Amino acid sequence: MTKPRKTRTDSTDNLRRIFAAADKELAPPAHVPLSDASWPFFHSIVDERAKADWTPHTLEVAALLARTMAQLEFEQRLQRVEGYVIERENGTSVQNPRNRVVSALAGQVLAMRRSLALTGRAKAGGRTEDAARQRDANRAIEQNARPSGNRPDLLA
Repeated sequence: MTKPRKTRTDSTDNLRRIFAAADKELAPPAHVPLSDASWPFFHSIVDERAKADWTPHTLEVAALLARTMAQLEFEQRLQRVEGYVIERENGTSVQNPRNRVVSALAGQVLAMRRSLALTGRAKAGGRTEDAARQRDANRAIEQNARPSGNRPDLLA
C-alpha cells in the first residue's frame, strides 16, 4: 500500500490552507491555562510555524512548553542570585539544590521542543531538512499574506 502524496508547498491547495489561517488568532486550549509570565513564550513558540500548521494537540504541547519555559526562567533567575554553590549554616559549601531543578526543567523544554519538531518531520515525510524547508516556505507564504491583505485570485 502506498502513502498518499504530500501536498506541494507551492500548490494551490496549500496556499489556500495557509491564507485561510493567516488571520486566525492562536490560543492555548482552555484546559492548559497560561500565567502572564508564560504568554510571551507561547507567542514565540507559535510564531515558529505558519498558523495553518498548528493542530489542537500541538497547541497543547506549545502551551505546556511555554509554562515550562516560564518556570525555567524563574528558577534560573533565582539560581543566578543564590549562586551555583551555597554555604550552609555550619560554613560548609554545597551545590545549590536549585541546580537540579533547573537541569530537569531544561530537559523538559528540550523534550517538548523535540516533540513539536517530530510532528513536523512526520508531516514532511520524515526528513529534518524537508520539514524545515516546508515550515520555512509555509511561514513565508503566511507572512506575505498578512501585511498587504492581498489574496491571490486563486482563492476567490
